[in-house]
Amino acid sequence: MRAFCLPLVFAALALLYGFYSCHQILDFYLIGFDGITSDISVIFTAPLYAALFCLFYQSAAFRLFNRVVKFSTYKECIFQIAFQITNTFTLLITGWLIAWKKSAELVTQSKLVSIESMDIMLIYITSSALSFALFITIRKRMAD
Repeated sequence: MRAFCLPLVFAALALLYGFYSCHQILDFYLIGFDGITSDISVIFTAPLYAALFCLFYQSAAFRLFNRVVKFSTYKECIFQIAFQITNTFTLLITGWLIAWKKSAELVTQSKLVSIESMDIMLIYITSSALSFALFITIRKRMAD
């Protein structure tokens, strides 16, 4: 029963993580910006899309990890927690690096900015790919 609940618990955590992390990425872009954002509705919809992406990513990664090697419930829980922590760090680092140049341009200007033109999903996809590649390698080495 515990093994069945594990994907559901981490899926719920992925939804929360995706929703709240999007606000942090937007803060990276808009820090020090005194202008006006033209599409305020994206501030409400972007976290929902990020949460759905994180849910899909977490469930796909969970299934692919189990195809490589199955762990006991305890070992799987520890592995998934480490995976979530690594996802958080890679997302913050990738978000900071990608948003750094654009936010520097925005600070020097006072203009209308569109949040849709920001590379928010590029940040999520890049950090997810880095974390997944790292942890699929770790999982294969743990199987040996």
